[in-house]
Amino acid sequence: MRQHFNIDALAGYSLEEVDDTELIVNPLYRDVDSDVRKQVGKLSRKKVELSDITLKDIEPEKVEEYQQRKADLLEEITELSKEVEDMKECRKNTPKHIEMKDLPEEDRFRRLATRSKDLIDTIKMIAYRAETMMANILKGTMSHRDESRSLLQSIYTMEANLLPDESNKVLRVQLHNPANKMTARAIVNLCRELNETKVFFPGTDLRLVYDLVS
Repeated sequence: MRQHFNIDALAGYSLEEVDDTELIVNPLYRDVDSDVRKQVGKLSRKKVELSDITLKDIEPEKVEEYQQRKADLLEEITELSKEVEDMKECRKNTPKHIEMKDLPEEDRFRRLATRSKDLIDTIKMIAYRAETMMANILKGTMSHRDESRSLLQSIYTMEANLLPDESNKVLRVQLHNPANKMTARAIVNLCRELNETKVFFPGTDLRLVYDLVS
């Protein structure tokens, strides 16, 4: 659907107000959570740094330097661990979601209107399901089954004759014959299946009948 129906595209740029009772992510929680993640990352790096310290020389000066560096890192890790625990406790006591009305005025926002997109996306999904059904029909008579959607896309742009027959209550759709015989056979089979559904053209009493121009 992303490739052929552009399901992720915006349907418009109009904005709408957010209901006061709608739950949104608390900006304060988001900030605290970001700080926690940063401190946890910093703590992890310090622990790795501590584990990488090795004593390669037993000379007194080297041993003293090794012990001092390790002691400094251990102290820093202890302080960072305490900070992380305090920050996690703060995050725990901060509501993750709040109602829109509780958001500070300067943080209030509007969002993209979704009604038109919901409608258009529904139409796209119906069209996609219809295309999937027709693709499955085509696969039964195609040697390259993975090309069924490509064939449908070519049919959409194929020239056709529209012949309304009021006396027989039929709207005949005549597709022009493709050069490839295998393709023509697949399209004939598709037309046969579609004709069996006995669909009427919207707003009329004319039944749609599909076939190929001989």
